[in-house]
Amino acid sequence: MLSGAQPPPPRRAVRLALTPVGSGRLAEVRDGRAELTRRLTADWPPEEQQAFCALLARFNHAMESYTADQQGQ
Repeated sequence: MLSGAQPPPPRRAVRLALTPVGSGRLAEVRDGRAELTRRLTADWPPEEQQAFCALLARFNHAMESYTADQQGQ
């Protein structure tokens, strides 16, 4: 180690679990968002709905990867 350099912070893992109430609330939020998305895209042509879903899934995957990378640093 170089003089004056700080050691890396310790890495610790924490496992969290939702309570039954939390799981129910999460399901409500997800269902609400899915319903809102259906309403907002109801008049879109099917090919645009499919493209939107594909791009949103791609975006979500990229966000998950980015978040995992940031936590690993």
